[in-house]
Amino acid sequence: MLSLVALGVHAIAGGTRDEKLRQLGYLDDVRPLIADSTAQGADLASLRDSAADLGRPGIRRRLDHIVNGARATLQAAKDLDAPAGVGEAHSLLVATLELRVLGASAASKAMVDALGNQPKPSVVDRLVDAGKNLTAADQAYHAFTDVVTSTMAKGTSSAVAPSAWVPDGTQWEEPELTAFVNILKANSTVSPIVDVATLLVETTPTAVGMDGPRLLLPKTTTVKLDVVVANIGNQPQKHVAVVASLSVNNGPPDVATNYVDLSPGKRQAIGVRGLRASPGDAVLTVTIGPLGGETSTVDNTKTLQLSIHP
Repeated sequence: MLSLVALGVHAIAGGTRDEKLRQLGYLDDVRPLIADSTAQGADLASLRDSAADLGRPGIRRRLDHIVNGARATLQAAKDLDAPAGVGEAHSLLVATLELRVLGASAASKAMVDALGNQPKPSVVDRLVDAGKNLTAADQAYHAFTDVVTSTMAKGTSSAVAPSAWVPDGTQWEEPELTAFVNILKANSTVSPIVDVATLLVETTPTAVGMDGPRLLLPKTTTVKLDVVVANIGNQPQKHVAVVASLSVNNGPPDVATNYVDLSPGKRQAIGVRGLRASPGDAVLTVTIGPLGGETSTVDNTKTLQLSIHP
C-alpha cells in the first residue's frame, strides 16, 4: 500500500515537472518571436525619425519590410503547438501580434498615401487609428506576461522579455502625427518649404486634474516646461527662437527664450527654465518662430489654460 502511494506521489511530481518542461519549451519557441516583433516596432519608430532622409523609395522598402516581418512573426506564432496550461497565454500572444500586423499595415498604407496627394487630415486620422491598434497590442502583451506569471509553472515567467511598440503614447497622437505627415509631404517635393511647429508642452509640476479647459496645478512658485518642437519643412533652420510666457491673473507675463537648430524633418525636446507663478488662473503660451518665408504658422503656438492652487 505504501509503495502504491509513493508511486502516486512520484507520478504527480513527475507530471508537474513534465508540464513545466513543456511550458519552458513553448517559451523557448516564443522568445525569438517576441524579439523579432520588438525589433519590428523599433524599426517602425526609427523610420518615423529618419523619414526625411530616406526618400519615397526608401520609405516604401522599409514599410514593406516591417509589415512582411510582422506577418511572418504572427504566422510563426499561430503555427506553435501550445501545451497544457498555455492556451490562455498563447491566445493573448497571438492577439498581440495580430494587432501589430493590423496597426503596421494601416500605418504603412497611410504613410504611402501621405507621399501622394491624399489630404492630410484623412491620413492623420488613419495614423491615429493605427496607433490605437499598436497601443492595444502593447496592452495585450502586458496581459500575456501577467497570465504567464499567474497561470504557468513557477519559474517560467523569467523566460518572457518585455516588448512594446508604443513606449511613448504621444508619438501616435494627432499633434505628432500631423507634424509627421507634413514632414513626409514636404520631403516629397523639390520646392523649398519653410515650416516649424510646437508639438508638445508639458509642465512641472504636472497637472493633477482639469477644471473645464484649465489644467489644475498644485501650489508652486515656478512652472518649468518640457517642450517638443519640429522642423516640418525641408530646409535646415538655425538659431530658431522658442518663446515661452506665463501670465497669472492677467498680470505681466514672465518670458523665457531658448534657441534651437533643426534639420529638415527632425524634432527636438528642450527644457525651459521655471517661469514665475502665483495662485490663480494663468495662460501659458509657447511659440516657435515664425520664420521668414513661413506661410503656415497655425501650429507654431501652443496655449494652455492653467489654474494654480493657492
